[in-house]
Amino acid sequence: ALLSSTGYALAPYITSMKIPMVYPVVSADDLTQRRRSDWIVRTGWSGSQPNHAFGEYAYRTLGIRSVVTIALDYAFGWESVGGFERTFVAGGGCIQQKLWVPLSVHDFAPYLAQIPRDVDAVYALLLGRSALQFMRQYQEFGLKRRVKLIGGGTTTDEHVLPFMGDEALGTITALHYSAALDTPANKAFAETYRTRYKKVPSYYSESMYTGGKWLIAAINAIDGRVEDRQSLIDALKRVKPDGLPRGPVTLDEYGNPVENVYIRRVDRVNGQLQN
Repeated sequence: ALLSSTGYALAPYITSMKIPMVYPVVSADDLTQRRRSDWIVRTGWSGSQPNHAFGEYAYRTLGIRSVVTIALDYAFGWESVGGFERTFVAGGGCIQQKLWVPLSVHDFAPYLAQIPRDVDAVYALLLGRSALQFMRQYQEFGLKRRVKLIGGGTTTDEHVLPFMGDEALGTITALHYSAALDTPANKAFAETYRTRYKKVPSYYSESMYTGGKWLIAAINAIDGRVEDRQSLIDALKRVKPDGLPRGPVTLDEYGNPVENVYIRRVDRVNGQLQN
């Protein structure tokens, strides 16, 4: 079996070779939708998944009616924005403008200058260095005082949040995990992770941990007979590991996870930012 953090590259190969594959992180929608394989199970998420819930929440609960989206210009950005747009617009909201930025973006000024002053919120889907740069410039442009900032979960995920400052406060995002989840399973996981690695667990950390637990549960369910590939993939589809930091997870008929989506707001708690 393969435990993979890559995308489409391996999918055709493992399908033809009938090798069971677990995707703990990869978020490309089609891996468990239109281009799905019987030999793939996804224990993580799809890019659009939390954003379907978030679009509805933004309209109904946050009272947002008009949005400008700004996102990385590749599949993850498109699918995340697409999920948000689908339910937000269905509820009655309006996407006034979509801004797409290259993965190599170093300056958000040309994009931030295009955001109208009368929009209710900006939805941002970024990660890594681009998330840090965007947050700083969003505040420098004075937008933080005027326009609510919401976005996809990676924008304030714990892989970048510790490097942000007050510019991140109040940002609302949606994802299937937060290091601040107040559950016994997550408290134990987060404490152990902090002790071992001296940092807060990100969604990437939790996803690989859950993927590993899922694979172990499947192997145990077939008494270690991993050479029987059909039995292994069948076990991967039916096991339901408990004690997962993010909460309960099951797989649907497509091998896609059914799981909680958490609405997170960045606050400062005991001197540290958290979702």
